[in-house]
Amino acid sequence: MAAAKDASYDVVFVDLAMPNSSGFDVIEQLRAIRFPGEIVLMTGQHQGWIATRAESLGATTTLFKPLDPDEVLAFVSQGEEHAHEAPVVDELDWLSAINVQAAGAS
Repeated sequence: MAAAKDASYDVVFVDLAMPNSSGFDVIEQLRAIRFPGEIVLMTGQHQGWIATRAESLGATTTLFKPLDPDEVLAFVSQGEEHAHEAPVVDELDWLSAINVQAAGAS
């Protein structure tokens, strides 16, 4: 959480099922510290209520696994349009553009 508070990330990808926390908890914590960027919840549970709950907590969207690289790239690219100094994302290297921090590693 400290990394999100102290750094300037445009997009944070959060998994619903994590070892020490749920994605719902992380979304709430990110919004509580007034994280201004996009929050994307990822889950392998294809149930509509999950997306509804995530968005009610402040997530921008929910992506269902298995993730489609083109869908993720499109979302990241769309988020870049709103960033002040957006990094360039290479289509072949889209995963390296995503910084994921495990819950509880603050």
